[in-house]
Amino acid sequence: MKKYTKQWKILWKGRQIVVKNWWDLLLRGREELLIDGETVDQYENWFLFSRDLETKIFVNGKEHQIRAHLGSVDFGFRMGCKIFIDNQLVGGDMHKKFIT
Repeated sequence: MKKYTKQWKILWKGRQIVVKNWWDLLLRGREELLIDGETVDQYENWFLFSRDLETKIFVNGKEHQIRAHLGSVDFGFRMGCKIFIDNQLVGGDMHKKFIT
């Protein structure tokens, strides 16, 4: 079955942060949070539900909270993502309004 994929990337203090979302025609989906190419959090669910993926990383000896919020945008027919570091919005769909 064909899968559709969307991803969001940011480079922050030398660390590559990637959020991937895929879904198929049966509306099954999977979200992944990757730091420097390694999956650190993931979830499988039905498409169009909101989800937060989270992890902590250390940069120069300091701990930072990474959170990716995935949810419905554009009247619920598209998936969007906002990436937060220490509760500050730093990437993803920064200017879209989320429904979920």
